[in-house]
Amino acid sequence: MPQKKFIYIDKYGQLFLTLTQKFNTVYLLDSLCFSLLKKFSKFQFLSNGKVSRIFPVYFKKSPIGFFATSNSTSHFHIFDEKESKISTLNDHSKFTPNFYVNSHFVFTFSKDKKLFAYQRSHFNNSIQLTLLKSFNFEAVPLCVTYIKAMKLLVVGLSDSTLKFFTFSANENHLLTFPY
Repeated sequence: MPQKKFIYIDKYGQLFLTLTQKFNTVYLLDSLCFSLLKKFSKFQFLSNGKVSRIFPVYFKKSPIGFFATSNSTSHFHIFDEKESKISTLNDHSKFTPNFYVNSHFVFTFSKDKKLFAYQRSHFNNSIQLTLLKSFNFEAVPLCVTYIKAMKLLVVGLSDSTLKFFTFSANENHLLTFPY
């Protein structure tokens, strides 16, 4: 398995170590001396599923929760900082979704050839997602990135094509490479 599934360094330099072979445990380590800062182990999923991917969420440089997916369901979960489930999104039919997060959006995508774009917002130190748009593709989306300065969504697909979508208010163009 690739190393990125177990180790994640966030934008503040905090090191998250995910150990989910037997338990749903995520450790927050000091990135300089690797000392334990906090242990998260109360993530609850259906069918005793294990964390397949986790992403810490911050508001004003303080952690307020996590985005997570499980290997047992097709749900996208939102947890608060105490590991209590806030919300579950079930937009993907039967495959565990991958996700891409930036400061304004969350994009979920999976082998069901769908991609969902959510607007991120914070209200009273809680995480809220609003569905903006859904996309259906002919091929499986493999990777997603959003270029904030250009308001451009780029999706790499399994048929070796790239699709570009603009997110500006006045226009919405689609460009596919190769033609």
